Amino acid sequence: MTNKMAHREINDRNIRNTETRDREEDKRLYFLHDLDKYKVASEHPDVRGWKLVDSSHNEVGTIDNLLVDVKDEKVRYLDVELDENILGEDYDPQANPNVKGVHGFTNREGDKHLIVPIGLARLDKDDHCVVVDEVRRETFQRAPRHRKGTPISADYEFAVSEALASPQAGMRQPADRPVGTAVPGEFYKRREFDETRFYNR
Repeated sequence: MTNKMAHREINDRNIRNTETRDREEDKRLYFLHDLDKYKVASEHPDVRGWKLVDSSHNEVGTIDNLLVDVKDEKVRYLDVELDENILGEDYDPQANPNVKGVHGFTNREGDKHLIVPIGLARLDKDDHCVVVDEVRRETFQRAPRHRKGTPISADYEFAVSEALASPQAGMRQPADRPVGTAVPGEFYKRREFDETRFYNR
């Protein structure tokens, strides 16, 4: 790969970027379909359109997009359009005080998308799907959602991480979250962002 290539490739290690000059200085995350000069590396499947399933292979939703960290040049999240069998469960995410990170995010009509950290999922090439082994159906139902295409705030990233990730991952309390368009770089050192787990390495 050289800098003369018109298109850059996304792989499990990094992505290449030629478009950062005119962006907000602190913003890290962009949807892949908004980045004209990025594409999925040829050696990896493009999982957009694939089903996301739980450990029992019950359908959670469909992967609609990928969220790219343009500073570290990595995919950080799968943007998932949740299945009706998840949306149909009328959970109020603020009603359960034991679910950390969801307060302040009320799921409203039209909020059908959920970002899933890349390291919580793994490829299943045989069944042409992506599996999340460590998150229960009830957690997906309670997790804070967003409307398709809306910008992803730092506060929402923390809320999702706290709702979906293992308690052993060292989640911060809500009061410690930064406010703004980007989380600090060390946030992505957490286990749920380890992309090698996605590729079963």
